[in-house]
This record gives sequence, C-alpha cells and structure tokens, in this order.
Amino acid sequence: MAPLRGAIGSDKELEHVKTTYSIKRNAINQIKQALRRSLSDPLNVKINMNQFSISIDLEDDTAGLSGRFEANGFKGFGEGWFNTSDIIRFCNNLKKVATSLEGEAEIVAGQYKSDGSEYLELFGVRCYVISKTGILGVHVHLTDHPYTDCRPQEISSVSGELKIECESALKFANDLHNLCLDRMSEVKLVGRA
Repeated sequence: MAPLRGAIGSDKELEHVKTTYSIKRNAINQIKQALRRSLSDPLNVKINMNQFSISIDLEDDTAGLSGRFEANGFKGFGEGWFNTSDIIRFCNNLKKVATSLEGEAEIVAGQYKSDGSEYLELFGVRCYVISKTGILGVHVHLTDHPYTDCRPQEISSVSGELKIECESALKFANDLHNLCLDRMSEVKLVGRA
C-alpha cells in the first residue's frame, strides 16, 4: 500500500505531522497525569491559612486569655489578663462590626511600668473592615516574656493578620463569650493570609 499523499504532500511533511501529533498527545497525557495526582493527594494543594486559638483561666471577675497564633510559618504565644466584662464588651463590639461592616473592635492587655505607662503589649486583637463585601481583618499581636523587667532581647513576639468572613467573626465572638461563661475550653479562628 502506497503512503497517503495529496493534502499532506511529501513524506517529510507527513513525518512532521506525525511528530507534532505525538508531542501534543504526550503533553496532554502529562497534564492529565498531573491533574490526577493533585486530585488524589489533597495535601499537594497548598492553601495559606492562618490560625488563632484562645484558652481561658477564669478567676472571679477576671480572666487570663492565652493565645496561640500561627501565620505563614511563624508561631507564637502570649497571654493577658482582662476583666470578663471587657472581654464580653469586645465580643459585642465585634458582632456590631461584623453585622454593620463599620467601625473597629479591639481588646489589648499590656504590662505597665510603675509610672503607669505601657511598655509591652502582651495580648492584642484588633478587628476591622477590609471590604464592604463582608471581609474583616483580625490583627493579632502576642508577646511572651520570661519574667517582669526582663531584657528586651528575651522577649518573643508574633504578629499577623487573618482575613475572615463576617460569619466567622460572629461565630468567634459567640464562642469567646461562651469561653468567658466556662461553656468551652478553647476557641479557634481560621482565616486566609
């Protein structure tokens, strides 16, 4: 049987068409294999998520909040003491920010010098509107120090932002309120970097 000619022309052109088809078929097969691997291994897909968790130590009308924050590979710990009424006020303010998409809510504890001036923020959470489409920012700042009046070089800090949706903010506010009522042992907030 004679090779097909006419539309293709010479044997050289026919060989070029076969080679081009073979290269494209191999590329398509490689793409299919890569997609199968990524779908079968969900850990192969990286999503940059940050996490903030809080536990509580309740004593009468005060509470020690211990926070752990992980963001973009950085991790840190910090704790601060608050009146429980201040924590509940923060929860209510956060709910207002999440529902109205206006304003800010914050709760901050620091260590103070003997003259009353703040010199070290130990536990800080600041919530604010990023987008009127329902995206909030939660900036977390945590500091760990070995003892009062330690050298500045002994202090460890972590700071970063979580981007969350309003529903997550409302759940976090409710969970934190329940933490103050001793109904939960820990609250978590997960958001995008």
